[in-house]
Amino acid sequence: MMRKGCVARWRGCVLCAAPSACKQRARLNTLGLRALELGSEAATTIRAPMTEFTYGELFAEQGLAVVGGADGRLLVEWIDEAYSCGAHPNYERGVEVFDLAAGRADERALADWPARLPEPVRRPAAERIAAHVAECEADEAGAMKLLEVGVALEGGAPQIHWTFGSDVTYACSSYYYAKGEATSGLLPEAAPLGLGPLPAGVTRALTELGDAGAVGWSHLRFPAGERDAALARFSAAPEGPWPAATATLVSTRTPAQERLEEGRRLTRTSDHAGAIAAFDAALELDGNLAAAFSGRGYARLLAHDFAAARKDFEAALTRDKKPAFQAAVLFNLGQVAEKLADRPAARDAYTRSLGLRPNKTVQAALTALGPP
Repeated sequence: MMRKGCVARWRGCVLCAAPSACKQRARLNTLGLRALELGSEAATTIRAPMTEFTYGELFAEQGLAVVGGADGRLLVEWIDEAYSCGAHPNYERGVEVFDLAAGRADERALADWPARLPEPVRRPAAERIAAHVAECEADEAGAMKLLEVGVALEGGAPQIHWTFGSDVTYACSSYYYAKGEATSGLLPEAAPLGLGPLPAGVTRALTELGDAGAVGWSHLRFPAGERDAALARFSAAPEGPWPAATATLVSTRTPAQERLEEGRRLTRTSDHAGAIAAFDAALELDGNLAAAFSGRGYARLLAHDFAAARKDFEAALTRDKKPAFQAAVLFNLGQVAEKLADRPAARDAYTRSLGLRPNKTVQAALTALGPP
């Protein structure tokens, strides 16, 4: 939940500052979503847009979409990714289950699925997560949890796409979790969402439809004699116009900032070479862009070029003195020092970072070093 004056959400925490605390480069209306009842103006609010602007330096992506549903429950995907005041981004996305009959989100619907799903569904995701953690040389990942789920139609057959994740350190992933994906057909274990076996009529209708990026269905039950009249009303109901878009984006990115954002996007996709090239281009346009030094250093850290990463982080520290930025870069310097087996330098970097901004992740890294 955002509060007035808060510019980012990060790992479940709300980072607060006045809108003037960082240079405003963009502002964005948050998105809203409504479900309209066919043939009428009745609407259910799935998520109401905020009445205030979201402020920040660079916005990466915001989204709100229905990615499937069944029996009056919608799977709603939301995305909120942005850079605000500092080197660390705000990456948040997920899927929530909205119960149309209750008029609210069902917060418990997905919580216990990972443990209940059959092992063949969970195994591919677990293997991808394990490989990512091993490659990163991070500590053991946390328990695997379900991050996203959507239902698509492929060749007339509903397919459930599962995305799982486990918590890892920032040096291992800028998202703070390692992801693994799996795909399955309908499962008995998915019955709480109505994603189990389908009636023959629904199966025939989906087969005729063929392919769809998102699909949903519901069982309709009518008193005797009302079925034909309801089908006639359904067939005759015109589809009303889509609501006008309300999102407004005002951006004043410079060419250097455009290349900076490109580098960040490529870092998120693990294209480290491409990211470094984009950060190089940003620095050719603006040699004092601290965030480009920090971003290139992080891409080099992930690419295991630790000496070059350290030089970039040290350069970033000389070009932006904001405490939040300095704290984030110092944490990255500590990560580099650990990779180079320089424990005293790592301890110094973590201690300086904590002095600028208390943070559980940094504190855990310092504690893991042990006594001097």
